[in-house]
Amino acid sequence: MKESKVSKKLVFIIIAIVAVCVVLAGILISFPSYERLVENLPEEGGYAIVNTSNGESLLFLTDMVSQQEDGPVCYSCDVYKKYKIGYKKLGSLVSNSTANPIKFDLDGFYAGSGEEIDYYEINSTKLSLVSSVGVEYDDDGNIVYVSGTGEDKEVVEQSVYEEMLEKYENAQLVFMTVVSN
Repeated sequence: MKESKVSKKLVFIIIAIVAVCVVLAGILISFPSYERLVENLPEEGGYAIVNTSNGESLLFLTDMVSQQEDGPVCYSCDVYKKYKIGYKKLGSLVSNSTANPIKFDLDGFYAGSGEEIDYYEINSTKLSLVSSVGVEYDDDGNIVYVSGTGEDKEVVEQSVYEEMLEKYENAQLVFMTVVSN
């Protein structure tokens, strides 16, 4: 009878250990290392590490680096935050125009197209679109300045667009290190 209780306890302990190992393995897969993320980039890809004003270390990864006059930049990238056990993906930034590479300032990140600028911040564990301003045209071809996304756009003053454009222009480019495998 005692052997049965000991065997049951031993089986329970082994199952608990296996369960903990499975959970830890899942966490480690969810938080890959810097090396694992960078080594999986294609040859024309690149990466950058950006330290934010609140001391967070972010890793930017892109499949395609563009050589600009100022240096290598990107127009789309995945953003990862560094934790003690590895990196966790926060989201992606995409500029739909080669005139608007990804940029950052002390508060957040910018992506845009020829006539739209999106501003993102890190909220908790994800990259969140905070504001989007742009230029549209009414039925008569007149410029209309809008803020918002999708169906939630509202008309704003030109100054709102110009303020966001100025912030984008004053922000720093995310300069990429090109991968050479």
